[in-house]
Amino acid sequence: MLSSDILLHIFENYINFCTKIKVRMLCVSMKSLPIYSIPDSHNYMNIPYNILKTFNLTTLDLCYNDIVIDFEIVTITTLKKLNLECNEIITNYGILFMTNLTELSLLSNNTITSDGIINMTNLTNLNLTRTNSITNYGIRNMTNLTRLTLINNRNITRNGIRNLTKY
Repeated sequence: MLSSDILLHIFENYINFCTKIKVRMLCVSMKSLPIYSIPDSHNYMNIPYNILKTFNLTTLDLCYNDIVIDFEIVTITTLKKLNLECNEIITNYGILFMTNLTELSLLSNNTITSDGIINMTNLTNLNLTRTNSITNYGIRNMTNLTRLTLINNRNITRNGIRNLTKY
């Protein structure tokens, strides 16, 4: 078995080459690493704020996340793709400055509201499936959208979609 220091070195080198960190379902063998906390009850890894901030992340998948909080992601402005499906931890504050996002998935996420996404005018892909906290107000300025998913969404109406046209 590899020592914690060797595993940490391997992990840090791996992250240096990644533009995507998937927080859920990470390797359970990392439990012995001193700076990471992986509770025995599930296979999640707490990636410390200083590690997330260090890299030029373009994609971050935090679906089903119950570890990473707003403070740990609020300054990651390099993100292009963010997955917050079924995430009840990250709030509007966590995504406030992520105006460079082009893809955002809020499937079954009701902690993010219209106020959290209203300035994300670079979005081209937005998934609001089973999300009832976003209204017409939240998407009114998103004229760059090429894909909008509204399955089982009762708050976005014809009037909201009508405003998305560039012409």
